[in-house]
Amino acid sequence: MGKLGKIFGILVLVLAIVVAVFSFLLSKHRDLFKNRAADLAEGLVKTGQTLSGGSGQSNPVSFTPASGGGKESGTLGWGDYKANPADYKNKIDAVAKLAQSVSDQRTVLSEALANIAATLKAPEDLGITADNLKNLGKYNAAAKALSEHVEEVQKRDEEVRDSLEALSGILKSTAAGFDDSGFYTRKAADGSAPKPAKKPAKKSEDGEEEEEEEEQAEEEDKGGAQYGGYDVQTALKTLNQAAEVTVARTAAYEKGYGALIDAIGKYKWNVSARDFAGKDYKSALAALVADAKEINTKIGDLEEQVAKLKREVEDFKAKVADREDQIAKLKDDLAKMTAERDQLKKQAELLSMPKSEYKDANAPVEAIEKMEEVKVEISGKVLIVNEEWNFVTLDLGKDQVVPGLKMAVNQNGAYLATVKITKVEDRVCCAEVISGRVADIKAGAVVFYSGTNKVGKEE
Repeated sequence: MGKLGKIFGILVLVLAIVVAVFSFLLSKHRDLFKNRAADLAEGLVKTGQTLSGGSGQSNPVSFTPASGGGKESGTLGWGDYKANPADYKNKIDAVAKLAQSVSDQRTVLSEALANIAATLKAPEDLGITADNLKNLGKYNAAAKALSEHVEEVQKRDEEVRDSLEALSGILKSTAAGFDDSGFYTRKAADGSAPKPAKKPAKKSEDGEEEEEEEEQAEEEDKGGAQYGGYDVQTALKTLNQAAEVTVARTAAYEKGYGALIDAIGKYKWNVSARDFAGKDYKSALAALVADAKEINTKIGDLEEQVAKLKREVEDFKAKVADREDQIAKLKDDLAKMTAERDQLKKQAELLSMPKSEYKDANAPVEAIEKMEEVKVEISGKVLIVNEEWNFVTLDLGKDQVVPGLKMAVNQNGAYLATVKITKVEDRVCCAEVISGRVADIKAGAVVFYSGTNKVGKEE
């Protein structure tokens, strides 16, 4: 028995040692499990906090590790687990559900961003796909590429807007102005003014987003206000109208230039109507201006020629008028000379008339030389009347009258005029009308001299 007791004592001692060792090992493992559980709880809380930040959902779990010999607390603490294991699991499931919602959200956002990239005609080789945006190793590059592409599209839109505004300035003669508000403002369905987008939430120094002061709504988002599209047509309406007017005016100019060229068909143009429809219309306009200058120069030359011709015509008219005056004068002179010639011819005929044709042709002609020798009573007849030279020819010769003798002219018993003998030939003489009118004297009128009554005295 003594030996048996010693054996049992040794066994008991060994067992005690084994139990002590196991107890030590279990205690050590218990601390490890406890620390691991605390680490898991803290990690799960941080995960929930990260997933719920800005999601509109609250963090479903909480945990405060034991410190200073105290107990851990929170929905993931040992106390809550021991009190209600099922609720503990529900809290963990809520985090998993939140993670799934965030994952679904990431999928929706990735697909939406990929669709945006496709809508904005992003090049395929930029890699902006839904898979790349969900891939943790690729989403940064894909997001950066999308952001850069959006910036380029925005620059493009701004340049288009600036170009449209500049075009409006160019077309200001026909456009009422360019309103760009329709390019940047979507109209709300209820007619209210759109609210500006909120800026992204600021992040704290540890990289976590700061909580908004107001409480986050826990219910599912119903969506924002309803908006229609951009009223681009209204913004471009006046500009389109101005462009239409400008196009119509340009067409009218082209047609007008063509009609102008056709209207002056005798000129050899260096430009044609079709040249104005091409891109090199400036050269066509320059050629048209050059042609117009040449036409203007030719018109100026023609005007000078016309003015010169007018002066020459006026000079010619003056010369013609002068010649006509000369011709008229010559005609008058000719008529006078012709009449004088005829008179002289008659006188010549009379003066050269043979003595045999006179009444007393054979009577001797004894010329008288003094006024006293003229017979007191002597008469004769008017043979020729020359109104142009104001003289008459009488049938009295040298034997009857002398130069300077005055005689009276009588016809039908009426006194007509007084004449003065200027030249005497053998059978006839010429006398100047010194009183009365030569036009009243006719051939055949009687002339006489009366020494007693002193006929022919000049008053």
